[in-house]
Amino acid sequence: MKAGPKQNVFVLKCYPQRIPNESMKQIIKNRTENANRILAHWNQYTERIRFLMK
Repeated sequence: MKAGPKQNVFVLKCYPQRIPNESMKQIIKNRTENANRILAHWNQYTERIRFLMK
């Protein structure tokens, strides 16, 4: 599972308009990476729980 364009649209709406495009891309990239890292961590966590439940 990845954090894709849908989250990015939401992020764009939250920001004021005057941020230049390049730094915007950087911000979105960082946020997407963070979201993906959290998701990966959560997936491992749920896998471990599922394994323990067996």
